Amino acid sequence: MIIILVIAVLVFLIVTHELGHFLFAKLFKVKVEEFGLGYPPRIFGVRRYKGKVAVSVEEVTEAGVDIEEKGGVEVEKITEITREVDILETKKNWRFFWRNDEPEDGRSGFKGGTVYSLNFLPFGGFVKIQGMADGEEETKGGTETDPRSFENQGALKRAAILAGGVLMNFMAGWLILTFVFMAGISPEIVVSGVSKGSPAASVGIEAGDTITNFSNSDKFISFIDQHRGQAITLGIDRQGKEINLSVVPRINPPQGEGALGVMFTQTGITPQPFFSALWNSLLQSLFLCWLVLETFGLLVAKLFTKASLLSGIVGPIGVFQVAEQTASLGWIFFFNLFALIALNLAVLNLLPLPALDGGHLLFIMIEKIKGSPVSKKIQGLVNRFGFAFLIVLMILVSIRDISHLF
Repeated sequence: MIIILVIAVLVFLIVTHELGHFLFAKLFKVKVEEFGLGYPPRIFGVRRYKGKVAVSVEEVTEAGVDIEEKGGVEVEKITEITREVDILETKKNWRFFWRNDEPEDGRSGFKGGTVYSLNFLPFGGFVKIQGMADGEEETKGGTETDPRSFENQGALKRAAILAGGVLMNFMAGWLILTFVFMAGISPEIVVSGVSKGSPAASVGIEAGDTITNFSNSDKFISFIDQHRGQAITLGIDRQGKEINLSVVPRINPPQGEGALGVMFTQTGITPQPFFSALWNSLLQSLFLCWLVLETFGLLVAKLFTKASLLSGIVGPIGVFQVAEQTASLGWIFFFNLFALIALNLAVLNLLPLPALDGGHLLFIMIEKIKGSPVSKKIQGLVNRFGFAFLIVLMILVSIRDISHLF
């Protein structure tokens, strides 16, 4: 069940990303050749055709003036003339087609628009924008002279179309977090650290454990202080497993440590009204984006300086395990993870790395600085290098994810 849900979430976020490119392209009247759900081969598609058709309109009356001479005097006589005229009227129609049937670009004076398709591989979606080719891929169909082609748009329009996918992923994460803030999350006390040699360490309390006996930090501290030197039982939730541990808080703990020897944080969100949740979730989304950016920087730095991966980072395989653990805490926690994945995709796609939207934005920035586009040959080489780097990074993280399963 969790695997299906995670795949559905990832598919939704991919389609949302492509929808962002699609909407901005339509906004700037750039030709979108196809928008597809899933990946080819195609199951079926529909296409809208638009054109002007001559329509006969009967009995159009026009006023006229005739001149008549009566008794040597010219007299104007107003007459009415009724005749048929043709006017051009805009008509639209849709055509359905199966599989690999190629829809015509024009049909009896009608011009074809975007193809909307459903495809066999249901793992995402794609948008095909005219002239938006990667690297050395040649443009076809005279896009060099077509004013609706992506490559013939100004730098700001091209940048907006590229950033549209990132914006849609960010908005998805923001709106999901808004729902989380409105629903609220029950308060919990989570252990963030354990001092060496402390009573907590001696009975096996670990960072990441949740104290189930208490949900308020002040009451928890008060209870520990009132039972110094006495055996107490703490309920622990460790990755969905309930554990009861008996521990004796110290009467005279070392300076800087508590009687139990744990560091903890109180988590939870109080349910909020819509507009308050909308604002607070926006601030939280921006903070999480910065955190993702900072974490990625540490990941790359550690990979190149120490040839190792940053702990705590998971890849595609690890996401399923994290999702399973999160869903066990409740659906609201799963939606919280959903929002975090959306914000992750937004930030990572905006990074100035080849093969990502941020890499294409970087080429546009260079174009504005140097006054001419970067050659497609260079873009192709850089994109291939960047894509290879991302694939290697994904493989390394996936290998570590697999090793943690055994």
